[in-house]
Amino acid sequence: MLQRIQTIYLVLALILTAVCLSMPLGTLVSEATMDGDTVLLNLWMATQNGVDYSVWPLFAVLLLTCPIAVFAIFAYKQRKLQMKLCVANVVLILIWVALLAFFAFIQPADGTVYHPSVFAFFPLVALVFYLLARKGIKHDEKLIRDMDRLR
Repeated sequence: MLQRIQTIYLVLALILTAVCLSMPLGTLVSEATMDGDTVLLNLWMATQNGVDYSVWPLFAVLLLTCPIAVFAIFAYKQRKLQMKLCVANVVLILIWVALLAFFAFIQPADGTVYHPSVFAFFPLVALVFYLLARKGIKHDEKLIRDMDRLR
């Protein structure tokens, strides 16, 4: 049944993730020079000196969530598998958040401040949607078990 509310949550999470993959996550500004020339994206950091691909793990982890979400959407007959896929995406998004914190706050040189864009928060909203979808799937599974017990 693709018309369930958890399917809508999964589709919204997938859309937010896809948008976040292609948009800038923020800028790194040096406090000494007040330059905002380093733009942080999921796949690279664009600086005046060129492109630095050292942040590719952000892209890889977030890209992994997309096929898992698509598979979870179409696995509506296997509710237990759907719940596991939602949990897997939650874990991947938490890993992505940890990686973003590392690349934005820990790795840059001293005196560099990270200014996030609104797109940096999209995976966190997607995380909430995955949790809501899991809750809805769990509710459906409970209803099915209760109906089977009454037969």
